[in-house]
Amino acid sequence: MRRADEVSPEKLRGGFYTPAPLVMFTLERLREARGASLTGATVLEPSAGDGAFVRALAAAADAPRRLIAVEREPSEAAKLPFAAAAAPAEVHNESFFAWAARAPAPVDAVVGNPPFVRYQFVPAEDRAQADALLHAQGRAVGGVANLWVPFVLVALHQLRPGGAFALVLPAELLSTASTGPLRAALSAQSEALRLDLFPRGSFPKVLQEVVVLSGRWVAAGEGRARVGLSGALGPEEPLPPGEGPWTGLVLDAESRAALAEARLLPEARPFGALARLSVSTVTGANAFFTVTDTTLAAFDLTPWARPLLARAGHTGGLIVTEADHAAARAEGERAWLLDLSADRPPPHARALAYLQTAEAEGIPERYKCRVRRPWYRVPVVAPGALLLAKRAHLHHRLQHNAAGLLTTDTIYQGAPLPSAGLSAADLVVSFHTSLTLLSVELEGRSYGGGVSELVPSEIARLSLLSLPLGEHLPQLDALSRAHGGQADAAEALIEATDALFAARCPAYAALLPGLRRALGVLRGRRLGR
Repeated sequence: MRRADEVSPEKLRGGFYTPAPLVMFTLERLREARGASLTGATVLEPSAGDGAFVRALAAAADAPRRLIAVEREPSEAAKLPFAAAAAPAEVHNESFFAWAARAPAPVDAVVGNPPFVRYQFVPAEDRAQADALLHAQGRAVGGVANLWVPFVLVALHQLRPGGAFALVLPAELLSTASTGPLRAALSAQSEALRLDLFPRGSFPKVLQEVVVLSGRWVAAGEGRARVGLSGALGPEEPLPPGEGPWTGLVLDAESRAALAEARLLPEARPFGALARLSVSTVTGANAFFTVTDTTLAAFDLTPWARPLLARAGHTGGLIVTEADHAAARAEGERAWLLDLSADRPPPHARALAYLQTAEAEGIPERYKCRVRRPWYRVPVVAPGALLLAKRAHLHHRLQHNAAGLLTTDTIYQGAPLPSAGLSAADLVVSFHTSLTLLSVELEGRSYGGGVSELVPSEIARLSLLSLPLGEHLPQLDALSRAHGGQADAAEALIEATDALFAARCPAYAALLPGLRRALGVLRGRRLGR
């Protein structure tokens, strides 16, 4: 994670500006949401920036009666009266949260492009004000990753009942757990909701898809949970309830129907009903506590070394074996975790010399280390029979940890639930169907580079076909290891697994075309980023 002194001033304050065509499109969506022109309206721009929306509003034939522009950056706020010369704006040079805390009168419309800035870079005073405002609304955004989520929730709260909004947002609105509170609020308090997707490159300096979110804000509980999405849906498509992801909205009706039917199959179960995965060993400094054979020999660390799978990519198969560990060692990978638990021998002189090398890098002062006594005593999580990498490229792989290797927090570990009546091998086979990998795309999230990421709560919601087909695991493992390039291996594994389940479950076979098409669409969108 970057520190504040490692990023640009623009990124620290979320100062990425909206191109004119996107501004005009967003204003048109605002008019449509209002069902009328902007004439006579009071419009709030809560993050006015360089005045792109202010200029467009002031120059419009239906310029609003009153325009309120809030901008924290003094140099930008000074430009706003000139940007709105044709229709002078009421400019507030302060934090939007400070402005909103004064409980101003409700406005008729909210428009703009809120700041995209990581929450750890937001001043503590702003975070405290945002939390207080959301608490007053009966909302919370625990674990939020970016300022724009609480920003939008507070901005929407400034609207009178029936007021319109149109905002430029990251496409992660559709999927990530941290945006769940906003999705829930929109489900409960919006109507005439519309999402327009713009591909990567439409928005300068932001390397991700963006969404123009528009609609009307209504009293709590009066929202109509329907949405229209450009290129996919009609205006009466129902929204998923609560904080769940909206990724499935981009699928066509036939694919969504196939998914709904597959989830209702008698064999279909949520992963959380079959197995439990949790975070593995958290060292606080993996590069120090995981070592190669060379480091092991140089400091004579063998008494404290335990066999480790540092990355899922160190094995291409579905069964993690001792041969995989030997291959990682031969390739100079970090294949050992240092375990200096109280029941292990006390460090000798050479081991102490290795521990002293951490001081120059400040490792003992890192949070996870400094709260331990002593700092180098890592609480080691026992190896699990099941392994799943937190992040993946083409697709996630569930693996059977036959070698009993330890893992760090880049790989989740766990085991089947006794009540499931399935073995680890059964679950590994079940994981690589089109149904399960489609549910990964729907439940997980992706960031830059198209990487897919899952957290344990999302893993628990994945759909699996619970059939005891573990005897096929060795052949699927061999297929995963031996078949062509990575993309070829991924497709071969999915097709072979689907064929196994289709042979046992004719209803699943009938749904496969829709499931595969949906998986291709969502995975293609993710990798395209």
